[in-house]
Amino acid sequence: MAAVCVTIAASHTNPAICIMEDHQETAHLPPLILFVGLILVLGCGIWSGLLFFVYKGSIIYGVIASVCVGATYAFLKQIKAQFFAGKPSKE
Repeated sequence: MAAVCVTIAASHTNPAICIMEDHQETAHLPPLILFVGLILVLGCGIWSGLLFFVYKGSIIYGVIASVCVGATYAFLKQIKAQFFAGKPSKE
């Protein structure tokens, strides 16, 4: 980890703020794990979402569905970073 120090205006009490930055790249997961995980999380989210509506807003199923939405976002972000990051835009 490398420390980057930024000098701020003299009106502040702290003349320098050091921010830690991590320049290490994360290891790519195998595509099979990404796609199987995405399918499982989507299935769990659909299941818990349906039960959320069946039981008229049970908080447990709502929490499970919301966690699945977050996990789906994380899987899609990993898939995008791994497969579509190096392609140039058409602008």
